[in-house]
Amino acid sequence: MIERIDTMCLVVKDVEKAGTWYEEKLGFTVSFKGEGYRVLSIGDHPVPLTIEENETVGHRVGTIRSFSRRI
Repeated sequence: MIERIDTMCLVVKDVEKAGTWYEEKLGFTVSFKGEGYRVLSIGDHPVPLTIEENETVGHRVGTIRSFSRRI
């Protein structure tokens, strides 16, 4: 049984454009910037959203790629 989700990772085509959209449209804030990815937070919610730029590694752009879980 999954007790909680620690993070969500979403693959995007353009991390800068997607990051700006999440900030301006949904009120997320950037918690961390790395090369090709951003960690976004919303309010005091403990589960961050990581957006990762990648359009060629076998994952469809815009799909949820992975999540962490504690068993």
